Amino acid sequence: MILFISIKLLDFLNVNISSFTGEYTRAFLNLIILNLLVDRSMSGHDIVLETHEKLNILIRPKTIYLFTRIFENEGLIIGYIGRDEIGIYTTTDKGRDFLKNSSNDIEKG
Repeated sequence: MILFISIKLLDFLNVNISSFTGEYTRAFLNLIILNLLVDRSMSGHDIVLETHEKLNILIRPKTIYLFTRIFENEGLIIGYIGRDEIGIYTTTDKGRDFLKNSSNDIEKG
């Protein structure tokens, strides 16, 4: 839902994702990454693949892992070691509340 809203908002504003800088990049990536993790638990590699497939943007794994570390520190996601010793991330209740509030803010405009 939020991913759809974010894409529609960018289309409406005729915004090129590659022109994002600083806080706009962080805010946009917050929504993208957290939205993906609400749908299902994923590894950092899965997040890279999904953002490339759905948005046609390639986010460096280094950037994904930086965001996941920040999100974990903020309590928005939790990480655990999954099968094959791969780090898997999923949203917490706090992360889902953050997305819901962000979605409401976007809809209010």
